[in-house]
Amino acid sequence: YSVVPPNSQHALSTAILDTGASGHYLAPSARHHCTDVQHTTSGPSVQVATGTHMESSTSATIPLAAALSKQAQVGHIFDDLTSGSLISIGQLCDSGYKVIFDAPTMQVMDGNICVLSGQHNTTNDMWEVKLAPCDDL
Repeated sequence: YSVVPPNSQHALSTAILDTGASGHYLAPSARHHCTDVQHTTSGPSVQVATGTHMESSTSATIPLAAALSKQAQVGHIFDDLTSGSLISIGQLCDSGYKVIFDAPTMQVMDGNICVLSGQHNTTNDMWEVKLAPCDDL
């Protein structure tokens, strides 16, 4: 099957939950959702589907949910990432959370407490979380 990329307005307000991303990788449009935006000389380099590499020189905290640890919310902004932001399921699990997917929803669990949830977008068949501007948090 094919994946339908999100339209530009939708991409500005959501991030795709990605089991293959090793970290939270943010598009430049997500910058206004972030706090603690800082230049870094040790940002990751990632290989994309075309085989090319992208590098990040900006780290940031993406406030996904107040109950998540700081470690679970650190991400990197990639100037060349134009398809949308990716939230790493691996990073959430490595931070001690359990992630549950079912047909309509995704839940990040801290023990028996849901600390973050997302929805299954049936248009592109991906699970997404909404991103709020910092002044709304």
